[in-house]
Amino acid sequence: MTKLLLKKIIKKNNQIKKILYKLNFKFQNYIQDGIVVLPIKFNIDSPVSIFCKGEIKIHENVCFGHNLSPKIGNGLIQLQTRKIDAKIEIGEKSKLSNNISIISNNSIKIGKNVLLGDNVSIFDSDFHSKNYLDRSKPKNKIESKEIVIEDNVLIGSKVIILKGTVIEENSIIGAGSVVCGYIPKDVIAVGVPAKVIKSISKNE
Repeated sequence: MTKLLLKKIIKKNNQIKKILYKLNFKFQNYIQDGIVVLPIKFNIDSPVSIFCKGEIKIHENVCFGHNLSPKIGNGLIQLQTRKIDAKIEIGEKSKLSNNISIISNNSIKIGKNVLLGDNVSIFDSDFHSKNYLDRSKPKNKIESKEIVIEDNVLIGSKVIILKGTVIEENSIIGAGSVVCGYIPKDVIAVGVPAKVIKSISKNE
């Protein structure tokens, strides 16, 4: 059973259940052994589905979902750590819009005050072997690399962020982009693959 940890200790299990029910958190029946660290204060407008073999850590005042943003179905947000050493961390005051998928076999770290638009997907693994002969085997070679999204980054709608990506602080990724590498700080990057098109001045 996945362990739910709160930064302030709550002694009675029924108190935790009441908090989760009130916030409309959805924990799927197939959760594996793992740790989910929740703060006391966070906001939720769309249901969140968690699959956790590793660790998922949410910091204070994170927002899940947005009532005014585009939404498919109920706007479900998925957070998954699929291996016991996989980690997802979301920094304080970050805001996730609707229909977001964050799936880790390695490590995905999202900084403070990060904004994720609707239908953003963040994957730190290929999830399948590059060799087609290996794909049907129960255990095949799958590449995964850490993803880091630093503080104050804005990710537009329908962006896909792939393994090994580093997006430095204050940068913006344009809607519909695919990011698969290094994006320096204080820039705007767009396209498939995403490329820097301009710098952001402090006066903008």
